[in-house]
Amino acid sequence: MAEQMGLRLGAAARLPAVVAVLGEDAIGCLPLAGEADMIELRLDLIASCDPLEALRAVRKATSKPIIATVRLSSEGGGFLGSEEEREDLLIKASGYAELCGRRAAGREER
Repeated sequence: MAEQMGLRLGAAARLPAVVAVLGEDAIGCLPLAGEADMIELRLDLIASCDPLEALRAVRKATSKPIIATVRLSSEGGGFLGSEEEREDLLIKASGYAELCGRRAAGREER
């Protein structure tokens, strides 16, 4: 999977550094991701604009792999919609991100 995301693996492989681009200003925070291998975009924390528009803008601004996630408020996130709405958002996000996901029900944070 790492090769599919454009990450180089080999004898001197290292784990990718993941940067979470959080909140309202995903594009403004993008320069902070400088040395990161991947970007996590928390769509549930983007409230001032359409989360998909923010994802499209991040996709256009970087060639780094993007992980798009959506967490419900019950999972410590900011998404207030239904599970069906969350799944719909993730399906639409899959056109712009290499990985899309949600926190598995009942899974403990580490």
